[in-house]
Amino acid sequence: MVYPTDSSLFIKVINTGIQIPAEEMPRIFEKFHRVVALDRYHQGGTGLGLPLVKKAVETLGGQVTLECQRNSTCFQIELPWDPFHSLEKALPGDPLALDRSSSQ
Repeated sequence: MVYPTDSSLFIKVINTGIQIPAEEMPRIFEKFHRVVALDRYHQGGTGLGLPLVKKAVETLGGQVTLECQRNSTCFQIELPWDPFHSLEKALPGDPLALDRSSSQ
């Protein structure tokens, strides 16, 4: 689920059927940390996905939160959002303008 507000963009990812144990929650964003007990299908993994997401979100000035309830896990990402100036901040100047000085 994605929804904007006046100052933030929220992204929610909800996984039903799996709940991360409370004792694992403080470490879930650590590099190489895996909750082996929840890997019923023995798919393995490196334990890098969530730390990479957290780093990317924090680099963009946002935050990731985790909430577990009975039979569900919800990750929420909040990013700063200015719908009127987002492109201007990301691409200073007019991104569509041609730089004619380099072609002469």
